Parts: sequence; structure tokens; C-alpha cells
Amino acid sequence: MGIIGTERETYLYVNGISCSHEISLRKCVTLVPVDSKIEFDMVSRLIKSDIDFSIAVLSSATLSSQLRITSSDAEQLTAATWNAQWDCILLGALFNCEVMSNLQYL
Repeated sequence: MGIIGTERETYLYVNGISCSHEISLRKCVTLVPVDSKIEFDMVSRLIKSDIDFSIAVLSSATLSSQLRITSSDAEQLTAATWNAQWDCILLGALFNCEVMSNLQYL
């Protein structure tokens, strides 16, 4: 799995749950409010197919928060980002809602 971001930090946009302030979920994962909308000029360079573009467009209107994932090196960041998908599933189970992350950014 490739990770977009620096070697120590990346973000996943999250649909389905929102927060007004930072909430630490575990040592390397924090749920934070969305601080900006998707910039399609930047995203268009990363999109490889029509399906990816469709997901970006459909998801952008309902983005409500983001996961900030940090780690000490790129290998651990890759694992932490992959595992952060479980955080979305657990948040959905806790709050009885559908929480998912389809988009990653710097």
C-alpha cells in the first residue's frame, strides 16, 4: 500500500462523523475537524481513473472530519494509516452511524 504524505504524517478524510475539536483516538491517530475543502486541481493529479474521480466528487460534499496519522518513519506510517480504517469502523459502531474514509491527502 502506498501512502500519500510526508514520511511522518498523513491525513484521511472521514465521512459520517464530525467533531468540533481534536480528539486523540490512540497514540498516533487523532480525529480533527476538516480545515479545508478538497482542492480538485491538486487532487486531479492523483486521480487515476473515472471511478476515483467519482468517489472524490461524491465524498467531498459530506466530508465532516479527518484523521491525522503520525509516526516515526514511513514504514510505521503505512501500517498506522492502514489500521486507521479500523478506527472508522469502531467509531461507526460506537455512534451507530456509517463512518468511512475513501480519500487520503497530505
